[in-house]
Amino acid sequence: MRGLAIGLMGAALWANEPCERHYQAELSKSGSMARFRIPGKQSQPVDSTGGAVGSQKVAKVLWGRGFVIQPNGKTSETEFVCLLESDQKAVGVFLRPVEKSAPRLAMR
Repeated sequence: MRGLAIGLMGAALWANEPCERHYQAELSKSGSMARFRIPGKQSQPVDSTGGAVGSQKVAKVLWGRGFVIQPNGKTSETEFVCLLESDQKAVGVFLRPVEKSAPRLAMR
């Protein structure tokens, strides 16, 4: 059982790499020197049933939080959705800024 848990954890960590590479390539194409990083435990599979988005084959969808790091060191937290064609190839990464959470209401 422990080996299975370690294997699943490793698979979740590894799946972040194609998402980072894909978005980093998009940043480079636009001339940006920013970097996109996803901390190890900050993504989770949303759907792994496979299918298509338009004409693009998608095997897995990941959702999570990451960071865009500017060359001057300024960091902004983002939420992302990553579409994976396979475990090695991301075909789309979509980011949006993380909104500040609303204050919790007091319990009565």
